[in-house]
Amino acid sequence: MLCEVWPFVDAHRRAGRPGALARLVGRDGPGSRPLGATVAVAGDGTWRGSLSGGCVEGIVLEAARAVLAGAAPHVTAVSPGDDFLPWEDAPACAGELRVLITPAPPEPVHFAITTALAKDRPLTVRVGLRPPHRWSTAVTAGQLPDVGPAFSEELTGRPLLLLVGATDLAAVLAALALPRLAAFLDRDGGDDQSSSGKVVDACPACPTVS
Repeated sequence: MLCEVWPFVDAHRRAGRPGALARLVGRDGPGSRPLGATVAVAGDGTWRGSLSGGCVEGIVLEAARAVLAGAAPHVTAVSPGDDFLPWEDAPACAGELRVLITPAPPEPVHFAITTALAKDRPLTVRVGLRPPHRWSTAVTAGQLPDVGPAFSEELTGRPLLLLVGATDLAAVLAALALPRLAAFLDRDGGDDQSSSGKVVDACPACPTVS
């Protein structure tokens, strides 16, 4: 999913390094990851994400780095390798995967995705499955232009995280959840920071819930 790799994509773009995306846009048979799963590859060779839990990542990384080097964006079909352990009849992710490999989206699409994820705003992102593989964004899918065969992903606002029990563990979880919304609900009391049944702020940026 774009949200899983976007901090990596954005950081490299701000550093002036190009990036490429390999996105799972179709599958025949079983697979370990949903459609939309994404691998991001940066110009310095580093990468983030997964399409299949390790079955085809080597092939995909090679193809994405080729696009970074100037090869044309394209949709490719990949399958798990033929090297199995003696007791394996077939790999767990045996389905053929259709993967769209393109450069990371240009402006203003990059800015729209970054803003939507940072501010928890809904956004639909579409990329064409045929050359020139145009990117487009809109709040809803109905507002997007018709570019023929395409793959769309809806980015939605992240839900409120409610932690019941204002404990040290809850405080750690709230810190890990940022910038997600979070709040503490202390039902037992007996804490210097709270009283029974009242909400305690998890952090200065967190809302309270009554």
